[in-house]
Amino acid sequence: MWYVTSLLLLIALASEVLAGTPVKSCKDAPPITESNAVTISGCDEAPCKLEKKSSTDLHFKFKVDKETETVTNKVSAKIGPMDMPFIGVDGTDACSLIFLGDGSPASCPLKEGVEYVYRNSISVSEMYPKALEENIIPRDIPRAFLLLKEMNESVQQVTQLVDNMLARVKRGEVSTNKGLSFLEVKYHMLLSYLINLTYVVLIKCSGEKIEDDPTIDCLVEIRTVLEKMRLIDHKLKYLIDKFVKTAITCSTNSQDPSNVRANPANMISKLDEEEVSESGSEQEEQSRVTQFDTS
Repeated sequence: MWYVTSLLLLIALASEVLAGTPVKSCKDAPPITESNAVTISGCDEAPCKLEKKSSTDLHFKFKVDKETETVTNKVSAKIGPMDMPFIGVDGTDACSLIFLGDGSPASCPLKEGVEYVYRNSISVSEMYPKALEENIIPRDIPRAFLLLKEMNESVQQVTQLVDNMLARVKRGEVSTNKGLSFLEVKYHMLLSYLINLTYVVLIKCSGEKIEDDPTIDCLVEIRTVLEKMRLIDHKLKYLIDKFVKTAITCSTNSQDPSNVRANPANMISKLDEEEVSESGSEQEEQSRVTQFDTS
């Protein structure tokens, strides 16, 4: 069940005039305040209560102060302090939903000073959440917005970094030849995993079911492959680190014997560790037995 204010249920006219100068943005657009100008079926006063699996007819009259080329639907519901757009309605073209006073269709562009009637039937899908006041904790909403803002900033930084890297590759400043195919496969799998995971999050945020979705099987498959690759990744760690270091410094000495030496940190075998732990346990036991006998 949603509590929707009549203002948010109204259409905000996101317009583009013929000259290309944008009209006021949706947030700054003044609401329609004319008496009896707005009609919402099943709602005598705001806030309107909408039920799932139902449809609401919305009619209102309006005029434009400039000749307007396009009109876009901006329809959202109020969820606490948040505005949630109606999926399938918000952002769509509204020209086909606008009529003249005599009921005949009005085609875009809209003329200045002419009174138009907007008519639309908005369906409340099953995917929308129930009793919002019970399911959403007010103190969590600001934190959620903060996390979304941080995610958006991180995405912008990563996008800029990737774009710069691609530009350098295209200019030939960065060579991608003779790379490690293992790393290429690994990063490709990680990227595919993140793309599929983002899609699942999008589905869940939209209120849809993820049961039997092929994306889940794809995630399981990719995760299994990545887990199997960990063993190989561990064995190649020294070699990969060495190649990366060489690529960063852009210098290598073929006569340097340290190029082929082993990494002492990786030479400790599990067998040695087990022997050390076993000998330690035997010494502890002998100490305990000795103490018991002397007492």
